[in-house]
Amino acid sequence: MAFLYYAVRPIARIAFGTYFRKIFLSGLENIPRDAGVILAANHPTAFIEPCVLACWLDRPLYFLVRGDLFNKPLYARLMNGLHMLPLFRQDESGIRAVRENYKVLDAMSQALGEGKTVMVLAEGHTVHEKRLRPIRKAVARLAFNAATQFPDKEIYVVPVGVNYTYSDRFRSEVMLEFGQPMRVKDYEALYAEARPKALRSFTQELRDRMAEHIVIIENPEDEEVTERLFEMYRSERDSEPLLPVSLKKGERFAMEKAIADCVNAMEENEKQQLKELVAAYWQKLKHSGTSDWAVCHAHPLTWGRRLFLFLGALPFALGYLLNYFILYLAHALAMRKVKRKEFQASVAIGVAMGMYVVYLAVLLLLAGFLGGWKALLAVWLVPLLGFLALFYWEKKQRWLQEASVQKLSEEEVQELKADRKQVFDFFGAKCRQLEK
Repeated sequence: MAFLYYAVRPIARIAFGTYFRKIFLSGLENIPRDAGVILAANHPTAFIEPCVLACWLDRPLYFLVRGDLFNKPLYARLMNGLHMLPLFRQDESGIRAVRENYKVLDAMSQALGEGKTVMVLAEGHTVHEKRLRPIRKAVARLAFNAATQFPDKEIYVVPVGVNYTYSDRFRSEVMLEFGQPMRVKDYEALYAEARPKALRSFTQELRDRMAEHIVIIENPEDEEVTERLFEMYRSERDSEPLLPVSLKKGERFAMEKAIADCVNAMEENEKQQLKELVAAYWQKLKHSGTSDWAVCHAHPLTWGRRLFLFLGALPFALGYLLNYFILYLAHALAMRKVKRKEFQASVAIGVAMGMYVVYLAVLLLLAGFLGGWKALLAVWLVPLLGFLALFYWEKKQRWLQEASVQKLSEEEVQELKADRKQVFDFFGAKCRQLEK
């Protein structure tokens, strides 16, 4: 099944490009060429991180996944065809299964020696949170094992930060940040002298470098106020086009990283004042029936926009009915069958992708038998209408938000803007103090 990776990749790219509104990739130039590379990433969701990377990386990607997923022969063949290799844990699979890790370690080392790119989810376990958990030594072991087996080859480890606005929401955003590579040969002397110390030192440096590329909210109690601030700052700067989905920019990440770092560094009494200001503003938004985006981008529903919404209603309805029932079925199945939140989006995307391929195949077969080549061409209008429906829906939602401010009195609008400015003034002043 060696062809499977290349067959699935374009389909997966469409699927993830539909699920995520925007995908930001920054620092791709930090991935060395003509060398074995380990991409060491955090793991806030299940399967999504390696899939997104595999879709947009300009080279084949090999990655490790949970070993218990390989228990069934069919699953094992499918995952091997997708460049996945099993990593067993003693607490999940027992001693005998863990021994298989040595074979996998050698296989991954061989891939690195051949100049391939391998991804390792360095935290090991997946937890849906904006924090960086302890890094396992598996990355360091793999790096040193490959360097030992292939002393004439260069092996690098690139820290990768995977950051989502909301990983479990349809049409959210993901920011992939690639840091400066770590050259394994730089640790050879320490590894030869004291292996445990070299593993610890390498792992600690990797964690420090990964932390530079991850939005971290240190205290769970600060999550709500930090997420509100993210939303407010996105309203200020969210001028990116709907297309293309892939944007090689790091400004969005830098902004959210700076916001989170500032909240983390604030004194508790200052955080409390900030929380009160943000909560008061958000309560007024809720009471007024509007949003922060609307306050920032108030715009009436002009005749031009009304005409677009009127003319686009029928294509939207067709695209919606012909495409999005699959998304609802996949989502319902994931919610029903998958208990852990971290796995639900991954399962929903995978199920939707498989169902949609089957759906299009059935439509093509029916068209071929019943309508000839014209009907075959007409089938390809189905996904096109699906995209147009998505474009229409997003435009409509945003325009209705912007128009929602029109129902408020001038006094109410000015009060909201004043409260919003108060939040920015307070938070901005505290951040500037911390920078000094």
